[in-house]
Amino acid sequence: MSEAWVEFTDADVMPANNAERVSIATVKGGDDLQVICDQVVAQVRQAYAFSNRDLGEDGTIPAGLKERAIAIALWRFVSEGVAKNEGIQTKQRESTAAEARKYLDQIAAAEIGKVSAPSVGVRTRRFKGCQEDGI
Repeated sequence: MSEAWVEFTDADVMPANNAERVSIATVKGGDDLQVICDQVVAQVRQAYAFSNRDLGEDGTIPAGLKERAIAIALWRFVSEGVAKNEGIQTKQRESTAAEARKYLDQIAAAEIGKVSAPSVGVRTRRFKGCQEDGI
């Protein structure tokens, strides 16, 4: 059974007309949330590729990782390119994003979940005197 893959866009993280998004974009001089989301999609897909898992269509992520992708993208959006602001850069957002990145690292190292690549083992040879020619 294969897992469902879904699109991940800036609207999944924060609506375009959200006051917090508008104010952060104003401080940054532009709204880069979609660019960040595209980078997060690449990060998730790379973690899957590193552990030899099957990938969905280009530009998609596993549905089960969408909340973690949102956490990573949201933290990057509120923390990169803006001054420290504990009102938007909360400890909860930071720790949720850190947990999500750690989870992706574990996926990339094939420590979590089933890996789809075939398993390759070492073949041992057992020789007995009666099976050898010329002995």
